[in-house]
Amino acid sequence: MLRALKPFFELIIFTYKSKEEAEAIVNEIEKDQNFFTYIIPVNYCYYMPSESAYIKDLSIFFGNRVDGEVALVTTQAYDGLL
Repeated sequence: MLRALKPFFELIIFTYKSKEEAEAIVNEIEKDQNFFTYIIPVNYCYYMPSESAYIKDLSIFFGNRVDGEVALVTTQAYDGLL
């Protein structure tokens, strides 16, 4: 699936894991295929104490990207809320 998507999309991992944990997982997935452009770890998330949840800061994607051209696939209800 990743091989089919790569020619058409910039694939980025945005995770609640630490950088080291995320890199280990991505290395296992990629197997020298280089599917992902960036790994964005937990320190790029906001912590909401009232919800005991992390929220991904999607503003980092819109520096040189057009609003509406970013798709987020997630399992967390609060992702991208801010």
